[in-house]
Amino acid sequence: MRKEILSGTNQDTRVIAVGGDGTINEMINGAIDFPHAIIGSIAAGSGNDYVRGIQKTESVEEALSLFQGNAFRAIDIGRFETNGKAGYFVNSLGMGIDAEISDEADRSALKKWFNFVRAGKLIYLFIFIKKIFTYKPSCMELIIDGDRHLLKKVWFIVIANQPYFGGGMKISPMSKLDDDRLNVIAVHDITLLKLLTVFITVFWGGHLNMKNVDSFFR
Repeated sequence: MRKEILSGTNQDTRVIAVGGDGTINEMINGAIDFPHAIIGSIAAGSGNDYVRGIQKTESVEEALSLFQGNAFRAIDIGRFETNGKAGYFVNSLGMGIDAEISDEADRSALKKWFNFVRAGKLIYLFIFIKKIFTYKPSCMELIIDGDRHLLKKVWFIVIANQPYFGGGMKISPMSKLDDDRLNVIAVHDITLLKLLTVFITVFWGGHLNMKNVDSFFR
């Protein structure tokens, strides 16, 4: 229905998602071929990082006021390919333990109950604690603008377009929405204890000062 609406006009059309970051991701991918689409979101999910870091509204009332004021801005969008298929993202793209946490959270029956009591972020913490004892870090090769980086025991790699991920964690404090750059953050070759330190300090961006937490702006 969304594509039918957008393909039926070439005038600016505001499309509002009611949900979380998964919903807004589906919305972005469905509207990517329609430059006249103006995307907004009313936060009703567990993470809501799009609303926090991109839309920057703190309540439904503030979001509605923004939409009614017809305010909008152009931002960067990331593109990826996997298994021969292309996709797009506006928040971040992850691989490693964080991707496994997000995948399990989306499939977990507990997620709706955490959301019901307005504690949606806790589902990620709950699964993180479980995963750190079973996840096996692996070697990965990054090629960034032709430069090769071979990383051992990679816990996760995040490609960030905005500061926040995982329900308010400040994974990439210096990221801007419209600078034509993405930030690649890699956490590798660290002990389990240091990984827990990364998890704690990421809420204010302190993880970037740690050894083997690499940040590549491109």
